[in-house]
Amino acid sequence: MASSSLKRYIDDLDSSTEDEDFEGIDTSEAGETEESDIESSSESTDSGDDDIGNARDWCEITASGLSGPTRFPFTSTPGVTFPVNINYTPLDILEMFLHSNLMDIIVKETNNYAEQERKANRAKISRCSRSKKWIPTNDREMKLFFGLIILQGIVRKPNQAMYCSHRRILHTPVYSKVMPVYRFILLFRYLHFCNNEAEKKDDFPNPKPWKLYNVIENLRKIFCNFYVLERDVSVDESLMPYKGRLSWKQYIPIKRARFGIKFFMLCEAETGYICDFIIYTGNSTVFNQLYTNYGLSTKSSNHSFSKR
Repeated sequence: MASSSLKRYIDDLDSSTEDEDFEGIDTSEAGETEESDIESSSESTDSGDDDIGNARDWCEITASGLSGPTRFPFTSTPGVTFPVNINYTPLDILEMFLHSNLMDIIVKETNNYAEQERKANRAKISRCSRSKKWIPTNDREMKLFFGLIILQGIVRKPNQAMYCSHRRILHTPVYSKVMPVYRFILLFRYLHFCNNEAEKKDDFPNPKPWKLYNVIENLRKIFCNFYVLERDVSVDESLMPYKGRLSWKQYIPIKRARFGIKFFMLCEAETGYICDFIIYTGNSTVFNQLYTNYGLSTKSSNHSFSKR
């Protein structure tokens, strides 16, 4: 009997729930609502097709309608400033940059430094030392030496000794043919760009790279005087690989080399020609005084442009 009462209660509950669920709904409007939804969906589909069609109507974009900084008139004549000869070789061009004045500085200071070192260490030089064979160098020999150094950027080996090795697996004949091994090592040891006895670091605008100052300034003048840049230029930050002992060596993890000497270079955007450069030595880097209160990037850019 209890089970029959429970069954009647459940039936009454289901009937009440169904009535409440459908109460207040006008079923006569159901068909209209569905048709309205279909029409709206059809209109949105047509609108989407129109948008796709408009996107396919490609029109060329021109620079005339774009806003941007003012392009000032460019009045210079870009290109090389020396007469061009079709018979010039790469060596002829290189010798224009390594001109006689620059090579005279390097030859003179290398000979001076060799004599100073041999004199200061005379008592320490053994009878079989290579230094006993030293003779003053000259312009021609120094150019050959630089040629071998440049070649090392193409023929790469882990250390200097391997370039002079006579083992068949390592031998590079051109080195021994150009100059004796001991001579190459001596030039490498005594290569110098300043007079340690006559010049002091406090005499230079930037004391840190003072031993390179004469060569750096000569190269900057040569780079600037031999070529006039196009209108579009850029200031590039570069890192020359170096892992030796140096107080102003930089560590930049995002660079491929990571450790080295940082430069800011004023370059032509299209060709990459370097017109000017600054060696960054930290707080001692010499910038134009007008830009002292600016950030590093602004200072380096404005300093480079102010020199032009």
